[in-house]
Amino acid sequence: MVIAGRVGSKFEAAARAGALGALVIHEDAAASYPFLQVASGDALPGFVLAPLKPSPMQLSGWLRRDVATDLLARLGLEFDALKRQAREPAFRAFPLQVPP
Repeated sequence: MVIAGRVGSKFEAAARAGALGALVIHEDAAASYPFLQVASGDALPGFVLAPLKPSPMQLSGWLRRDVATDLLARLGLEFDALKRQAREPAFRAFPLQVPP
């Protein structure tokens, strides 16, 4: 895996882009290791409220794909469609519209 693909690099890129938080959606096949490895603390804590090093980020962590799919569906979004869109060069992050 290239350095840019590592989770720490993703969090750093999100912070540089002005994100206050970032969640990585874990897919076992794509990561080539099970979510249990992340959840057991083998990598980094699965959910961090205080950043691991100085950063504007206030939250970082991982979600299992099934959990992310369910949360997105509750917002009227479809995980696979978003994943396809995110691969497009013109894709830009957007705020989630959370119902009151």
